[in-house]
Amino acid sequence: MAEQKAAGGRFWNEAELQKNNRCKEKATRIGSCLTTLTEKNMLLYEEETGKIINACLIVFNELGNGFLEAVYQEALAIEFEIQGIPFKREQKLEISYRGRKLNKEYYADFICFDSIIVELKTVSTLVSAHKAQVINYLKATKMKVGLLVNFGGASLKWERISNFNDEEK
Repeated sequence: MAEQKAAGGRFWNEAELQKNNRCKEKATRIGSCLTTLTEKNMLLYEEETGKIINACLIVFNELGNGFLEAVYQEALAIEFEIQGIPFKREQKLEISYRGRKLNKEYYADFICFDSIIVELKTVSTLVSAHKAQVINYLKATKMKVGLLVNFGGASLKWERISNFNDEEK
């Protein structure tokens, strides 16, 4: 009869213990693979965009809806300062065509953390043209992440927009 050992309140024979240990090792390997995959698949600038959205929520909860975009922009600049979020307001974006700088200028409402475009709106409903504006800003700056934030509805709405089409090869 095989030798019995107590493990976890159950008696195991040597073969069962070895099988159980192999399963634990395999589970550990699978777990570490899943952790690695999860880390790789995390959203780019997830923590930073979370902080920005939190600041927007604070502004919206304080002011509600119904103001002009400039009011939310000014209040959000104050909230970014309070939260310690680095930002540039009304940042000029240069647009190029075939390597030549165009005279037409666009301005992003905010660029936060030197990597995230934040575009504010005060409309009843966001439409595809608003999203296209952020996508174009991302293309022009070669940045990867933008936030489109609407203060115009009954609740704050935001959309996270990513541009990975211009990946460097």
